Amino acid sequence: MKIIDDLTKGKPASSTYFSLWCMTFPREMYVSLQNAEELAFHSGFTGQRLVRQWTDRMKQLDEFGFVKTAPGPRGGLSHAAIPNPHFVIRRLYRDKTPGLVAATYNTLVQRAIEIGAKDMEMELPEDKAAREAAEAADDEIPF
Repeated sequence: MKIIDDLTKGKPASSTYFSLWCMTFPREMYVSLQNAEELAFHSGFTGQRLVRQWTDRMKQLDEFGFVKTAPGPRGGLSHAAIPNPHFVIRRLYRDKTPGLVAATYNTLVQRAIEIGAKDMEMELPEDKAAREAAEAADDEIPF
């Protein structure tokens, strides 16, 4: 949550992310975004601009990769998938994304080690796919 707020400085988006996380079904990591007012309220926004504030935060989360939104009946923000946040954070750290504080990242890695979370050390899916493609290309017989 701290990493998300560091990245979205001035417009903290961690409460929006957490409310979506709490609404996902185990293993599916999908949230329907059909009721923006309710989702905004669950994220902690109130008042006349609650949907606008929530929409801004959702766009930030999408830009950083914490959610992947898709269009549907409610427009551009109708559906959301939530990828593994450890993978997202690792990519952001690898890419030296401004706002990602090294000390906070290192604290996350330390905590992951403490609890035995392997996703902070396992190969990222896109790296695995690239490695396997390269290995398959090496196995081809050149003519």
